[in-house]
Parts: sequence; C-alpha cells; structure tokens
Amino acid sequence: MEERKRRAAAFISDRRMGAAAQRLRAQGAEVLEVWNRESFAKLQEMAGELDWLMLPIRGLDAEGCAQLEGESYPLADILEELPRGAAVFTGLWTDWLRALAGRWREQDAGKEIYCYFDDLEIAAENAKLTAEGLLYFFMEKTPESMFSYTVDLIGYGKVGREAAALFEKLGIALRVVKEHLDGGEDFWTIDYDRWKTQQPSDVVINTAPAPVITRELAEGWKKEVLVIDVSSGHVGAEADVYGLPGVRIEKAPTLPSLVTWESAGMLLADYLLSGRFCEGRGMEHG
Repeated sequence: MEERKRRAAAFISDRRMGAAAQRLRAQGAEVLEVWNRESFAKLQEMAGELDWLMLPIRGLDAEGCAQLEGESYPLADILEELPRGAAVFTGLWTDWLRALAGRWREQDAGKEIYCYFDDLEIAAENAKLTAEGLLYFFMEKTPESMFSYTVDLIGYGKVGREAAALFEKLGIALRVVKEHLDGGEDFWTIDYDRWKTQQPSDVVINTAPAPVITRELAEGWKKEVLVIDVSSGHVGAEADVYGLPGVRIEKAPTLPSLVTWESAGMLLADYLLSGRFCEGRGMEHG
C-alpha cells in the first residue's frame, strides 16, 4: 500500500521559508505556501488535514497572529483545527506560543509545537549561516571598505561566536563585548560594564537579547556610531535611543534569508523530513 504523502503548509515570511517549502515538495510532500489572503483562506480550509505547519520564522505575536508584509493573519482557530499528531514549527518561542504549547499538553491534545533552534545541531548550523548574513548586512550598510571600520560585537552566544570567528578570520578590527570574562577568550574581549565606560567602535553589533544600549550610554558617545541590532525582536537599543543625533540604528532582517536562503531552507526542511523533532534529540528547552 502506497504511503500517504505528508501535507504541510508554510508561511513564506522570507526566502528561506520559500526554499524550505520547495525542499519539502521535492521530497514528496504536498505543500501549501501561505503568503497572501488567498493562500491563507486555503489554509483555513485544509487545517484539519495538515501534518506540519511551518509558522513565520519569528513565530506569532502577542495576539496569536502571523505577520506577513505588514498584515496580520490570526492563527488561533487554525491551530485548534489541526488534527492529533500534527506538528507546528517556529523559529522563536513567543509567550503566546509557549502558553498554547502548555495548554495542549495539559489537554492531551496530541499536537506539539517545536522550535527548530532548540535542536543543538540546527542551532549551530543556523548560527553559521546567520554570521554570513550579518557580514553581508554589515557591508551593505557601510559605504567604505569593511577593513576601515572598528567593530564592537555585543553578545557571545551561538551567533556571536560564529560572527566573531568570521570577522576575525577576515581581518576586521573586532572587539567582543561579553557580560563577564571567563579567562578563555579567543578574541580581544572586554566585559560589558567596562565597555560602557569607554567610547564605542565605529560599528556596534548587538546579538544579545536585551536592551544593552541605553539613552544615557548613547548620549555619551562622542562620534557617529552605526548600531546593527541582530537580536530577536530587535530589543538591543532602548526606544528613546532611536533618533539621537549621531546614532544610526539598523534592524537586521532574518539574516540567513539574505545570502544563504537555500542552505537555510534545506536545513529546516530536512529537520522535518528526518522526524528528529519527535525524538527530542539535542533539545535545549521547549
């Protein structure tokens, strides 16, 4: 007896998600690409038949809506329509999704939500692709040679480590800003509290998921500074830092979608196809 094809729907929030949908289709899955009102209406009709639902990479907002091209798409009813055994995938755990996942477990709904980047292997590979995208974005936003700038990189998580290694390898003047020094640093490193007492480099790249650039801090800068915020939700600078004279803040998009979207999309699609998410292998949390 021929095995039934997997049925999936993917929100095409960037080129990476489009590549993921193509990969799934090439491997025999039936895939609905959701990118406008018409395709969203089709999703509403077929929700009860889906095996996999790939949300926008940044998940859902506080109202349970997906954001595509500035428009909101409410997902609460669709998620409840999903059948037992369905799996929902996100690139970011938002509060709304965490609450829904908790309710489903309490209700024994037979449905689960997975974050790709809870898987250690996926997170590590994605960090490398993100670092490549960051380099491209950095070059796009600076008019001179990349070697003419000094760079402060705030945060030393997965993305911070990969970005530091890439920038260092290329010979870009780099200083890594960490919350605390542990003595095992591979780069020119300074702790955050000390960094705040000094003048910044020409470019400040934030990867930390916290408001590390305050108005008081930025008002003390004595030169023009470009801030590139890579953090989830772009929370690296306080709201009143925007618009300060001499401070230009650029919110980075989903970086793997800029230059490595096919590799990034295949990474996500192969995670679904492998079924590894069901095993919980390599999970940090969830």
